[in-house]
Amino acid sequence: LADVLIEKSGVLGWTAANKKQGEEEMATINLNTLAEEIGVVSVDREITDRGTGQKRLVKSFNWSASDLQPACKAVAAYATDREVVLDGGAPAFLYSAVAHAVHPAPVYTADPKLADGKLFIPDLPLDGVGNNLLNWTIEEREEFTYVDFSIPGDIFDDDNLAKVVLPAVCPTKALVISGRGPIYIHAAVTRSYCHKVRWTATFAPQMAKEAGMARPAVVTTRHHKSAPDVGTYVAC
Repeated sequence: LADVLIEKSGVLGWTAANKKQGEEEMATINLNTLAEEIGVVSVDREITDRGTGQKRLVKSFNWSASDLQPACKAVAAYATDREVVLDGGAPAFLYSAVAHAVHPAPVYTADPKLADGKLFIPDLPLDGVGNNLLNWTIEEREEFTYVDFSIPGDIFDDDNLAKVVLPAVCPTKALVISGRGPIYIHAAVTRSYCHKVRWTATFAPQMAKEAGMARPAVVTTRHHKSAPDVGTYVAC
């Protein structure tokens, strides 16, 4: 229903539906609508309603690394000081790239489980080996640092996101981020590191066949002239 209302109200614009009483206007970027606008490949997928048992077709988008540059270009107008909510199903590398593309806008991810319907993506501090709200594994490679996170006990409280401290990393290298956890953690980790390293990439094992490599990562941000372009596959 939210997707339909957003689509009817003006797609990627500032809309009355985004404005709450006493607040400035907020932009909602619906990632399914964005996918349609930039021509992301889609397939119809049959799902079964758990309540009624009825089957229906839904459109599923197959995001590729090559979609990142047009996606970031399409949302560049939202790089202001107004809040942006990212809503819709998409891979971690897309969320990480778009969250950076709208910088310096405060970024949220839509979350219907929360009272406000959204979760803030904070800029997290870097210090030492990080704190124990997440488990960290760090490997130094020739051109980049490989950072992997996991959730202790596989349970993570949304309220703890802003309390996470990231491990310090080499500022003259790039950073490849891997992790098992919600997309909002990936977005927060990338957004917090991206201005402190040469470029960032998100480990994307599901793209191995398309990338033609066993362990591909997708470049999501770049801040150095020698960095590979956003949307490039790199082996990790």
